[in-house]
Amino acid sequence: MEKATYSVKEVAQILGVGQVLVYKEISIGNIPAIRLGKRRVVVPKWAIDELLGRQNGQTLNV
Repeated sequence: MEKATYSVKEVAQILGVGQVLVYKEISIGNIPAIRLGKRRVVVPKWAIDELLGRQNGQTLNV
């Protein structure tokens, strides 16, 4: 079964950036995220797929 969401750590690894930058991009709305409880934040798989798709033809501002 394929994952529906990624942790912030996983997103950082996929995008090749630090976790702090991922949290920053989430806070300003560039990366959609879901807050689960008070501390856990996950990013939907479709959001990462969309970001990676943009990298192929456009500049990604992350």
